[in-house]
Amino acid sequence: MNKIISFTLLFSGVVLLVYTWKPIFEWHFFIKPEITESSAIFLSPLAPSNQPVFDQRLSQDASFASLPAIQSENTQTFYLTIGKFGIVRAKVVTGNDFITTLAHLPNSSLPGEPGNIVISGHSILPQFFSSRNYISIFSKLYLLESGDKIILEDNNQTYTYTVTEMLVVGPKDTWILRSPNPYNSYLTLLTCGVGGFSAERIIVRGTLSNSQNLI
Repeated sequence: MNKIISFTLLFSGVVLLVYTWKPIFEWHFFIKPEITESSAIFLSPLAPSNQPVFDQRLSQDASFASLPAIQSENTQTFYLTIGKFGIVRAKVVTGNDFITTLAHLPNSSLPGEPGNIVISGHSILPQFFSSRNYISIFSKLYLLESGDKIILEDNNQTYTYTVTEMLVVGPKDTWILRSPNPYNSYLTLLTCGVGGFSAERIIVRGTLSNSQNLI
């Protein structure tokens, strides 16, 4: 009887361990290497030197975690939808509240505007993802693919952004906040590594492909 109990406990422990570490293992050994090797999706610690910074107050050595703490002159509220994950009209607010909303980086662009819209969100183990919980809302961000749609809604207008690339960068690689082209509208979503790993940032970038008036 004791052997059966011991085996059951051991088996349960192994199952729990595999369940917990499986997405992290897949990320580091299968998904991330593909991102690194792709010509369109890349890993780089270096900042392109020819890209303008949208806000001169962003220093090169600032960490991603501290960037949303920059005081914003105007607080904006809009909404984000990612149909692939069942995220519908998640609230986005300018500032550094990651608990009850997604955080729009102060002084980055707004939906439909030229430049780069930067939105940050929390992530934890993807097994605990919930489309309605802002603690876990970006936990599956790494599963987005080129061509997937992200919709922003602001002032009775919807803006559809098409995913074009994914990047993995360090916490201090703030060059990713710059707009690749100041005349086009870009969306950049950022979160910690898979499982909330704080030593890296997963970046998903999209370009504006369509806009529509809701009225």
